[in-house]
Amino acid sequence: MSFFHYGEGNTEQYQYQFYFSIQDVKEGIALLENALNFQQKVEEENIFYGNGRLSEAMYFDISIDKKSGKTEFSFSNLPF
Repeated sequence: MSFFHYGEGNTEQYQYQFYFSIQDVKEGIALLENALNFQQKVEEENIFYGNGRLSEAMYFDISIDKKSGKTEFSFSNLPF
């Protein structure tokens, strides 16, 4: 897990990043698509990428290596 803080005052951004692996990538992506409110999704042969809103004031970004299952999930108070 990583935490980043950028800016000051009205332009402050907080970002948390989590790294983990998904064992059944196909099923994991299907579950995420049903659970998260995606605004953008891109699925290629080797990678799945998407972003959207977790809530009115919180945004997310996710990328999954479809071969290894390595996943990076980030959320922030500002859009990515």
